[in-house]
Amino acid sequence: MTVASLLLLATLAALTVSLGARWRRREPDAGPDAALEGLVIQGALGLGLVGLAATGLAIAGVFSAMTLAGVCASLAATLWPWRLTAANAESAAPSDPRVGWTLPAGLVVVLLGLAVRAPLHPADLAGRDQGTYVLRAQHTLRTGAITYVDPVLAQASHDAAARARPGPADLLGLYPTPHDGWRADLYEAPYRPGFYLADRETGTVVPQFLHLHPMLLAVSGALFGARGLTWVMYWEAALTLLGCWAVTRRIWARRPIWALLATSLYALAPLAIWVQRTPLSEGLVGMLLMAAALALVRAPAGDDDDPRATWATLRCAALLGLTAWARGNLWMALPVVLLILFLQTGRGRARRASALLVALAIASLITHACTSFPYLHDEFRRQLALADGLPPARMIRAALACAVAWLALDGLVAPRLWRRPRLLRARAAIVRALPTLYLALCLAALALYVWGRAGADASA
Repeated sequence: MTVASLLLLATLAALTVSLGARWRRREPDAGPDAALEGLVIQGALGLGLVGLAATGLAIAGVFSAMTLAGVCASLAATLWPWRLTAANAESAAPSDPRVGWTLPAGLVVVLLGLAVRAPLHPADLAGRDQGTYVLRAQHTLRTGAITYVDPVLAQASHDAAARARPGPADLLGLYPTPHDGWRADLYEAPYRPGFYLADRETGTVVPQFLHLHPMLLAVSGALFGARGLTWVMYWEAALTLLGCWAVTRRIWARRPIWALLATSLYALAPLAIWVQRTPLSEGLVGMLLMAAALALVRAPAGDDDDPRATWATLRCAALLGLTAWARGNLWMALPVVLLILFLQTGRGRARRASALLVALAIASLITHACTSFPYLHDEFRRQLALADGLPPARMIRAALACAVAWLALDGLVAPRLWRRPRLLRARAAIVRALPTLYLALCLAALALYVWGRAGADASA
């Protein structure tokens, strides 16, 4: 390891200590179950913070182990609970005193799950998504940036002889300009694995996919070298397994054997092993979702005056919001999540959580619209068929308008709406029916998928 890598490792350790100190101040319970849950939630939040910091540095073109170490040191100093008073220990959720054999048994299951996920498969030459993520991370490690300028195309665009050269030597003829009529809404994703040619005239090349996952791979490479580019996936897998164990312990508090069995099934599931062995963004998103679920299930069912309930809801919203920086699934699911928050009884903390969630999602959309718009365009066009002819500026304005409209609805209309007794009773009935409705929708989606596949096979 180089001096810069050692410095980065030290600042990451300092950031971890600061996050742990904040957890101890907010959650004074020092039992082993609280420590386990704190490791999962704060570890996932810390990983997301580091990824966002690395993304910002790479957008500015200054990503390196040294610059990231400086940012992590600043974050560690900022997040240290200098003036944060300790929460009342009497209000803390009590730890389960019946730890017994379940703690070592659970750790054995987690270690077994990590063992079957080793060795990792770098997949840099495997193509498809996993290879693209690794190539993106390698590019950022080499250049310190996310975007790239092709010097050959940039020079050829300003070379009159190159523009007039017909036939197989016509380099520019391979790529259209944005002003060509047939070029509208078409981009060259195969220009390089993982990159789009955004502008032929300037030779600007932008990356495919969202930034958080490849930037965490780049952070791992800055720490451990090119051979350790994917080692961060061990940490993600460990947090996911620990989170699964913590969530199931909450669900089966009186039957820890069921929690241990559920964690074992997940740890040894072939699909979960494959996803967490290859550099796919599903592993990172799974970790964030597991930590968000843990933050939610450990929240006490209290009113808006309970600070522990407020902080648990905000942590859950932050973790869900971070998924918008790794995959576009949150943008599709955001209306459903906001509807659930809209129906909550604790309106104060639900309103703050929805504002944080919307802010993270909109910030992700704006960032990627400015730095990898062709990919964003193609994703929206493929999933929603709404992006035809929609330039980045219009996309950003539409997203901001939707965010302002939602915040106005949630902050101004909802408090008056839920004062009416009849609507309150209807809301309670809807909340009780949500699990059944969710299960019915899942079964309907599965039936539609099977029906669609059967029709496709018959037509083939």
